[in-house]
Amino acid sequence: MAICSYIPCQFPALPGKQRCILHEDTENKDRDLFVETLQEYIEKSLEKSPGEVCFDTISFPRIFLLAYHINANPKIQQVNINTCKFGDSLNLSGLRVETLNLSNNLCPKFKIENSEIGHLKLVDNYFNSIEISNSKISQLTFITYKVPGIESPKMNSVFLILNKIDLVEIYHVHIIFLHISISSLQECRILDLENSEEVLIRDTAFLGLATFQELRPLKYFALCRCRILNPKLFSIMQSDLFHAGFKSTDVSEVTFIDNQWRRKNQRHIHILDELVATCSQKADKVQGPYGQVTLNQVAETYRQLKINFERKGNYIDAGDFHYGEMEMRRLSVPSPFRITSIYSIYKLLGEYGESPLYAFLILAGVFVSLVFLHTLTGFYVNGLYVGYDLNLFRFFEFPSLLELSNVVKLIFGNLTLRTLDSPKLAMNFSNTLLWIFETIFGPLQIGLLALSIKRKLRR
Repeated sequence: MAICSYIPCQFPALPGKQRCILHEDTENKDRDLFVETLQEYIEKSLEKSPGEVCFDTISFPRIFLLAYHINANPKIQQVNINTCKFGDSLNLSGLRVETLNLSNNLCPKFKIENSEIGHLKLVDNYFNSIEISNSKISQLTFITYKVPGIESPKMNSVFLILNKIDLVEIYHVHIIFLHISISSLQECRILDLENSEEVLIRDTAFLGLATFQELRPLKYFALCRCRILNPKLFSIMQSDLFHAGFKSTDVSEVTFIDNQWRRKNQRHIHILDELVATCSQKADKVQGPYGQVTLNQVAETYRQLKINFERKGNYIDAGDFHYGEMEMRRLSVPSPFRITSIYSIYKLLGEYGESPLYAFLILAGVFVSLVFLHTLTGFYVNGLYVGYDLNLFRFFEFPSLLELSNVVKLIFGNLTLRTLDSPKLAMNFSNTLLWIFETIFGPLQIGLLALSIKRKLRR
């Protein structure tokens, strides 16, 4: 007869076996005997520690409803499950307990549904998947203690769906896919998800403090249709947001600190929403973690991020978000009218006001072109007509420096809407078109240049 851990009495063993039936997981295990022994185990545990039951190093039969045996004893307030093995799944649905601690357990699937738990603590468990749904939990702590040289337990998926949780703490856990959905979280702290690929939080209300720190998902980090009641208490810090998405979530007042938004040598920031929207348009199907994203929705998210970063004095990233907003508004214009839209003109003339050099080069290029055109259409200086045709240029006959200076003076006067004394337009159809263009283009491009320089200096 073997003695079970933590129990000061002997329990029956199977014939020919030297270990307790609770510890021996064989095909010949008698389920009725196991249940009888387990109930006695629970009673002995409660005698030793009132209100507390510890399941330690037990091998449970397949599809064993442990929650039923816990709920059957109203004296149980705290349950500790340590180093146990569950054949198919650990299903604790319908559990009513004050404290539930699980550590170093082995199980393909862990599930809790329709439960009320004061403190649920998961430490270093080897679960392939975890699903917690339709439950009310005061505190959920999910943690892996890092030990040098030892690989942390890895989980493929963790689903938290339709829950009401006062405090969520997830620290240093190796989760491939974390999904929090349709839940209410009073307080939330998620720190250092090791080697995660996908972090999706959607249709969830954050009622108080929320901190996301050191998240570096390989595929994406997405907050979709979330409601943040106190955005000043919501912060994302020291995380990789290269593929971050915020569809229909107001992030205009969220705190962003020391995050990475772009890859090395990447010119502009491109959030996940933009990639989903543009790829879906090209492929005529939705390609993303949270369904359809319209270009206008992406533009609104960029606008909120721009306002957020401008308010905090981070004008470099604010400029990138401004560029993204304008680009989405340009792409939202139907294709036949896109090239003539105001957004296309804004981009063509000055990269949406984000590049002083680009705006200056456009101005300089147009200025040189106008010098050439005015020498062809002709102009008057002190009553004398000056004009050339293409044949003279072909034989390398060019205007003199004096004539060029007068052309420059004429164009400068038209571009700046100033009347200069000497040069006058030769009144013809071509010159009239040039004059109209210059009086419109000049003030517009000079204004864009000034705006770009102001943005640059502000940075």
